[in-house]
Amino acid sequence: MSLTGGNKTVVFHKLDLMVVLTSFFYHGGMESHKLSTKMLNELIVPVIITLKKQTLY
Repeated sequence: MSLTGGNKTVVFHKLDLMVVLTSFFYHGGMESHKLSTKMLNELIVPVIITLKKQTLY
């Protein structure tokens, strides 16, 4: 095992929400970590923000 996972656990305390990402990219070095961060920032967080705004109205 070359430890190429891009696992992340992110807790949004104020939203009572936890996001867990598990991934791997064999022989990709740190790429799986970068991809997990990109997925969180570009796909998951924007949806959370949108859903949060919808619940305020």
